[in-house]
Formats: sequence, C-alpha cells, structure tokens
Amino acid sequence: MPSLALVAACMAHTTAAASHSRSLFDFTANPALAKNFFPQDDRVMGGRSVSAMTSQLDHARFTGELVLPGGGFASIRANAQEGAWDLSGSQGAELVVRGDGPPYKLVVRITAAPRVSYQQDFEPGDKTEWCTVKLLWCDFVPTYLGRVVPDAPKLGSELSQVTSVGFMLSKLTDIGQANSRAKDGPFRLDVQSVSIFP
Repeated sequence: MPSLALVAACMAHTTAAASHSRSLFDFTANPALAKNFFPQDDRVMGGRSVSAMTSQLDHARFTGELVLPGGGFASIRANAQEGAWDLSGSQGAELVVRGDGPPYKLVVRITAAPRVSYQQDFEPGDKTEWCTVKLLWCDFVPTYLGRVVPDAPKLGSELSQVTSVGFMLSKLTDIGQANSRAKDGPFRLDVQSVSIFP
C-alpha cells in the first residue's frame, strides 16, 4: 500500500483546483476558512507539540512546533458543518500545498468508525513552489493512536459520511513506521485548497 502521494506536480504557481473537482476548502478565495480548523495535538496524551491553522493573504497555514518525545504529533482538523460531507462518487482528495521538507498527512474521519483516523502521507514540495497532490481514498490507512486498525471499515465504502478532514505532522508514517524526516522544532505547511476529484 503506497504511503506517499499518487501524483505530485510542482509548479511555480497554481490557481484553484480544476473545474471538474469539487472544492471543500478554497483558501485562495476565502482565507478566513482557516478558522474552521482546530488543533488536535499530542497534548491530549501528555505531549508538548502545538499547532494552529491561520489565514494568510491567499492561503491558509498549518504551523506550530513539533516535539518528538511524548506523542510526537501535531494536527488540525475541521468538522463538517452539517454533520457529514457526502463524498460519494469521488476517487480521492486533491490538495494544492507547499511545505518545508518532511511528509505530512491528510487525515479523514467517518461516522462508521469515529475513533479511527484514515491517513495518507504526502510530499508537499518546498516553500518556493506550489504542488498539486492527488491522494486516492483506497490508499488511506485506518489507524488508532498511530497503530494500523486492519479490521476497520474501508474508507471507500463510507464516503457518504465523512465527518472531518485535517492535516498532521507526525514522528510516525501512515503505516506506523518511524518518520525519520520529522524533526523537533517549528514547521509550516501552506494550503491553497482541499478538493475531491471524480
């Protein structure tokens, strides 16, 4: 099961997702959507990482400080405004992002397994170039506290009840292995948009 992005096309500049995609969060048009995201850091299990999603001129910024001892993860997420998103018929998520080196995760939750985090690692490029990243739902890994949950419902069969979407930086990969590129200290992931594609 691949743990990195299916497609990552880096470019000097990009606009919103292609017209055939459905936008969940278009921060280019409305950076204030960043306020819908709230932190879910390792402090819930005694860690010391901290994060936030902030509005920038034409994008949102997931930023904070990762502290590896302890939980070793920083994350933010947004809940569906009307209980759940119906993403039926889509094949995956499309992100327009730029990062600072390490792989990040897109994290999805569903009604059928509220304590399970469906994760997929992706490469966000560097601070100078926007990247368009496509992630297939079938490659998301169900996890709980960093461990794979093999008997969890398949994400692809539960897309009518997606309750939250978020981003994470962690000392673990989506399959629970050590992420050697995650380092103690500040981090930054810029996000122009989060969409789904058919």
